Amino acid sequence: MAQTKFDKQVEETAESAALGLVRFLGGRPMDGERMTNATFWRKGTRILPKVEGKVSRSSYRAGWQRLVFSVSRPRGGR
Repeated sequence: MAQTKFDKQVEETAESAALGLVRFLGGRPMDGERMTNATFWRKGTRILPKVEGKVSRSSYRAGWQRLVFSVSRPRGGR
């Protein structure tokens, strides 16, 4: 049976959401672009080759530190 346009959109949205969740839980950058040599357990010490422009301070944190920070950060406007 052929997929309808709606089914394809639902599938693409589910894939994007799953990928975002994996990146979030892995402490990886949400845009998918690594800027430093940081891993999940080790903090970054240098900028990777071919990276241009400014690199945020959070890019140097280990993945577990980024995860803890993003989970513990307060949300809302109050």
